[in-house]
Amino acid sequence: MFLITLFKQIKYKYYVTLPLYMLTKTERLVLNAFFFVSLWMLFTACYMYFPSHVRVIAQRAYYYYAGVQVAPNEGENFQPVRER
Repeated sequence: MFLITLFKQIKYKYYVTLPLYMLTKTERLVLNAFFFVSLWMLFTACYMYFPSHVRVIAQRAYYYYAGVQVAPNEGENFQPVRER
């Protein structure tokens, strides 16, 4: 019930905040398609690039903490690289 109410509130705010009721059907379709495509690209980018970004940040944090660089191929198990 909570999710249905939340969805209805978001939909209401979307329709009231944007002047969708003043647009023609074609303009409304173009505007909604633009928002949908933009959100889809944002979610896709987060899905594809966020895990590698988190891995790089974790490697840097480990370097700052331990003072030893982590090999880029072994980011999963954090094996330190031996410096010569």
